[in-house]
Parts: sequence; structure tokens; C-alpha cells
Amino acid sequence: MAVNIQTIKDIQTYLAEELKDIYAKSETDAITRIVIETVTGIARSGQFYRMQQEVTSVKREKILEICKELKTGRPLQYILGETTFYNCRIKLNNETLIPRPETEELTDLVIKENKDFTGTVLDLGTGSGCI
Repeated sequence: MAVNIQTIKDIQTYLAEELKDIYAKSETDAITRIVIETVTGIARSGQFYRMQQEVTSVKREKILEICKELKTGRPLQYILGETTFYNCRIKLNNETLIPRPETEELTDLVIKENKDFTGTVLDLGTGSGCI
């Protein structure tokens, strides 16, 4: 089957259709925004305004590869090799635990409750080292 991905809008339509039986719509929408940002460099905040921007064949192939892996159930973070934690981009791989949102909330709480702390925090053996 030939896939017709020419624009950012086409990426959204394609991923929505291909992933609808695997993820909830809200999760598919979030995955789509992240994939578009990663592959095209268009920030999530600007994607709506650039729906008709054309996609190169290299980027189209990357989208198809990512979608194929997503359909196997592989986490997006492992596919992309990174995730965001506390507004920082964290590199990871299959050997690294993906930081959970609860860990980010806990980190935020600890930082807020210890504003005057001047010591060192060691994040050792807990995953990506993002804390």
C-alpha cells in the first residue's frame, strides 16, 4: 500500500489512522505532536500553523519507521532515544528506565521544599540519571 504523506497534516492523518486501534485518541495526539517535533523540528506550539508545510522523503521515511515500531508496542521514548524530564531532554536506550511522570512530580516537590539546599544530590542506579 502506498502511503501519501506530503505535509504535516498528512502525518497527523496517517498516524491517527495507523495507531487508532493501539492507543487512545489523546495519547495518539500527544505521540503525533512529539513525532512531528522530533522529525521535522517544528515545535508543538507551531504545528497548527504549519499544517501545509511539505515533508521531505527522508522525513516521510522516518515517520513510517517510527509508526512501524509504535505498532509493535515499543515505547516512543525508546524509538526516539530520548524523553523530556523536568524541561530537560534526557537521552536513553533500551537499557535505561523511562522516567515516570510521578518521578517528575516528586522531583519538583523536593526542589520546592528545599530551596535553600546547597549540597549535592546523587542519582545513582535509578535509571536515566535524570534526577
